[in-house]
Amino acid sequence: MNEPWQELERIELAAMSQGLGSGLVFLHGWGTDKTVWLNQREYFHKKYNVVMLDLRGHGLSEWRPAKDLLSR
Repeated sequence: MNEPWQELERIELAAMSQGLGSGLVFLHGWGTDKTVWLNQREYFHKKYNVVMLDLRGHGLSEWRPAKDLLSR
């Protein structure tokens, strides 16, 4: 299992992945983070490459106002 940081549009997003095979991406809802999927990861990682990430401004992912993104 690893927890890399991915930079997308100059925003750092925290992610966790585990397993082999086809990718299976879990996205959390508003006000939570990637850890809500830990039980599902334990089940699905045996057959899939499970990817969970913190959406912008949640968990360990960075948040900046949209104005910063538009000013580039």
